[in-house]
Parts: sequence; C-alpha cells; structure tokens
Amino acid sequence: MEVVAAVVGALVTETGKLLCGCACSKISTAVNLPSNLAVLVKEMDNLMGRRKEVKEVEEVAGEEGNKMRAQVIKWLKDVENLQL
Repeated sequence: MEVVAAVVGALVTETGKLLCGCACSKISTAVNLPSNLAVLVKEMDNLMGRRKEVKEVEEVAGEEGNKMRAQVIKWLKDVENLQL
C-alpha cells in the first residue's frame, strides 16, 4: 500500500511541476511583454540607423564606380524585409 501511495504521490508531483512550469512560463512571457517590445523597438531603430549608413556608403561606392559585395546587398534586402 505504501508503494502505491509513493508512486501516485510522485506522479501527482511531477504532473503538477509540468503544469505549473508551463503556466509560469506563459505568465512570465506576458508580464515581460512590454519591456521586450521596448527592447525590440530600440534595436529596430538601431538597425534602421545602421541600414541608412550602409545605404549611404552604397550610394557613394556606386558614384565612384565600385560595387557592393553580394553579402551587403543581401543584408540590406533582409533588413528591408524585417520592416514589412
């Protein structure tokens, strides 16, 4: 009888931990959402500033007859897609 009680107790404890962990994770995500969004907006602003700098360098390079590397062009396109 004690063995059955120990098995049932362990099963209930582990199930409770799983359910609580899932719920706590969801609650933590919801609570942190405003600060996470603020960080995202700040980082997007930084990225857009960097994109502007790279575009300016690209324009100067084009005027001088130089070509941008394929990786730079791809990065610029990737950043533009992030804006959408």
